[in-house]
Amino acid sequence: MTKTSILFLAIAIASCQPTSKKNGETNTASATIAAHSDKENLLKNSIIKAIDKDDLSITFQKNDGLAIAFHRVHKDSSWSSISFAQWPYKPLSQETGIRLNDYIQGIDLCWNYIEKSGHINITSLGLMSPHNYPDILKNQVYAFNKDLDWMNYLNNNTTQNDLLMRSTTYKRTSETMLKHNVYEPINDFLKQKGFVISAYALEKMASISATKQKNIGIENPSLVPSPLAINIRVKKSS
Repeated sequence: MTKTSILFLAIAIASCQPTSKKNGETNTASATIAAHSDKENLLKNSIIKAIDKDDLSITFQKNDGLAIAFHRVHKDSSWSSISFAQWPYKPLSQETGIRLNDYIQGIDLCWNYIEKSGHINITSLGLMSPHNYPDILKNQVYAFNKDLDWMNYLNNNTTQNDLLMRSTTYKRTSETMLKHNVYEPINDFLKQKGFVISAYALEKMASISATKQKNIGIENPSLVPSPLAINIRVKKSS
């Protein structure tokens, strides 16, 4: 190879190196600008007040004092869970008086934002039991008072002192809640995104009092179970 050829080759290699670095820096800067723009667009003229994020969660603070959070197991995994809370964060007490439907208002905006930061594969929901939300409590009461299979189960178990402790009651409670779409507001939203509530894991069963049932509109209340703790599982819809 002649000296002239070697000189031209060295110039070509040197000219490529800064350009490659510059392109990488440009792509990173573009991604940062795009993410900032997405956040600004979400906050502007929407019900979202602020966004807090780390590697494992992104929390959307709403203007009404509530919050929607998406979670994942590690920073490279899919966003796999959605939870709801009050903001600033405090544990939800029983009978908060806040409808589940109030929490999920604006969740579509949050979902669209999350999609740009990683894959979404929801497998669980971080929600309270039915008696914590007035709209879900009403769904729970009507579901069990109108379900013929549940009524037959009660009629065949006239001694009900320990009925809420039986494994068969846990199983039938879960089946009845799923059958009547008790968590309808969030389940209907998930269906739009290709997911559906698939099962309930229940713990520490209690019952909804006859007085509460009458206040909801039930003339002749029956035994309506409500778990004190619940794990809601989600799967992709077929």
